[in-house]
Amino acid sequence: MGRIKKKLAQRFEILGRQVADFIERTKILQRLQEAEARLSTILNQVKGDPSTKPRPVERRRGLRKLSTDLIRKARDDTAAQVSRIGLTFLGTAAFCLLSLLSPDSALLGGSEKINVPIAGPVSFFGFMLLGPAVLIVLRVYLQIYVEHSDRLDRLGRSVSVVRAPTLLPLQNPLIRLFSGLIFYLLLPVAMLLFAWKAAVFPAWGGGLFGVAIAVIAGHVMLPFRKFTWRSRVLLSAGGLILTWGAIFGFGLLPRPFYLERANLSAQLLTWYDLTGANLQYANLSGAHLFGADLSGADLFDADLRDADLRRADLGGAALFDANLSGARLLGADLSGAILSGADLTAANLSGTNLSGTNLQYANLRDADLSFADLSRAKGLTQKQLDEACGDADTKLPEGIGLTLKPCSTGQ
Repeated sequence: MGRIKKKLAQRFEILGRQVADFIERTKILQRLQEAEARLSTILNQVKGDPSTKPRPVERRRGLRKLSTDLIRKARDDTAAQVSRIGLTFLGTAAFCLLSLLSPDSALLGGSEKINVPIAGPVSFFGFMLLGPAVLIVLRVYLQIYVEHSDRLDRLGRSVSVVRAPTLLPLQNPLIRLFSGLIFYLLLPVAMLLFAWKAAVFPAWGGGLFGVAIAVIAGHVMLPFRKFTWRSRVLLSAGGLILTWGAIFGFGLLPRPFYLERANLSAQLLTWYDLTGANLQYANLSGAHLFGADLSGADLFDADLRDADLRRADLGGAALFDANLSGARLLGADLSGAILSGADLTAANLSGTNLSGTNLQYANLRDADLSFADLSRAKGLTQKQLDEACGDADTKLPEGIGLTLKPCSTGQ
């Protein structure tokens, strides 16, 4: 922890020196602009009034020489700073985009860590908040220096300052296109991907989506330099308000979790919203899913041995060939679920809603069906019920003569 704090302190010290350097360059630019204005006034007076005695040529040359040297130095320093910040921004964005390729299981439980440069290991939740903030700060910082560089370029052209040679041909169309893509598209794309990753949590994803729209609106306004800053801010705010109105009016569609073959053994997932999640072949043995919403989830061949599924919502879930042996399903809702070929050996199904559930070829050996509702269960046979037990409150399908032996007191 001490090493991380030391690194952060060093980084903030470097950032403070860069800000002080930027302020100093701004002061130099102001002095250069004042000198240029005085020179322009003198030249206009000389051109407009023939009787005006021109100032000594040597004095004007000295002012021009001084201005040229200062402008050249300021332009070179600013260009180097733009390159450093741009490369930092590009590297940070690349790190964030690669980290977003992590599986969705990283969003569950907060146990997975990401080694963030300088800050050290942080949780994936922390990264999802820290990443967008750092990218936005770097992008704003880059924009300030780019505009400062543009002002210096305009001033340099007015006094015929030649830019120092560079390793890369800046006028090359491919280089300019690549720079434009980084400058205008990288942050909006990264913010949209952050919002997409967080969309498994509707409230969190909606917030990041709103930030992404604000970033996009700000970037759309950047090329319109003929508009004043006030006009650009008003147009961006108007677009943001319309977008938020559409989000709240029609709702932001959440993205289901993609957890195929994920190892979630003994994971604490109580009351989690896993609606429509892809959990094919997932290892959920011993997982704590009390009150979790798994409605419409795909649990094909999933391992749910000894899982705690009390009061869980599994309505309409696909549990083909799932292993639910020893699972606790007291009070769970399995209405409309597909349990064809599922293994429910010794599962506790007391008070479970199995109405409309497809139990064809399901293994119910030693399963406890006390208080369970199987009134509209499909594919249920007497052979399956002979291996299970229940009580007088168990509701069986009517009209086909199915019976169920009572559970022993010790079961």
